[in-house]
Amino acid sequence: MQVPEVTYLGVVLSYNLSWDTHITSIVRKAKFALYSIQKNFYRATSKTKELLYFSLVRSIVEYCSAVWNPHLKRHIAALDSIQNRAARIVLNKYDKNSSVSSMIKELGWESLALRRDTHSLECFYLVYNKIGGWAELREWLNEPNFKGHNDHQCKVKQIRAQTDSYLNSFMPKTIKAWNALNRDIFTQCPNTLGNFRYKMYIFKSENVGG
Repeated sequence: MQVPEVTYLGVVLSYNLSWDTHITSIVRKAKFALYSIQKNFYRATSKTKELLYFSLVRSIVEYCSAVWNPHLKRHIAALDSIQNRAARIVLNKYDKNSSVSSMIKELGWESLALRRDTHSLECFYLVYNKIGGWAELREWLNEPNFKGHNDHQCKVKQIRAQTDSYLNSFMPKTIKAWNALNRDIFTQCPNTLGNFRYKMYIFKSENVGG
């Protein structure tokens, strides 16, 4: 029997490869968790509310994000609305004229999109190095046809995609981001995920301002 959707390990998979239902579901769950924080901890300090957001809300909207990392603007906006609301709750600023972007900058939070992309790269590191459950995907990787002067030593061949869904799926999308990483990250090939994560953090801090 065919079904339009199935939930597997907490991720809603649709027959048409759309993430509409999954993202709608996690946004709904995140909003409920955020409402609970606002209602039950309105007298708490900003630091406490921030920790509650990280543990109870952001964990929902980032769970398994390497699999479903969206490219559609409406999906990205729906997820961003959670963090925007969280910033207002944490800082207790509900004036409609207050800039949410300024609040997020004040809190020092990275955008959710950047966090998802970083997580995807961390997962790809596990693929590249055949670590854990990601090891089987390594057979999809091939040596590139050409390496330029500025390319890093771990560059791989880009996977061609003929559909938009495949193009924006984990492997093709993340390979493109992986190949674009600064070669300095791989000057001394990272020997652990923690080391790779640290090098990416240092590079972002120096070039994007953290």
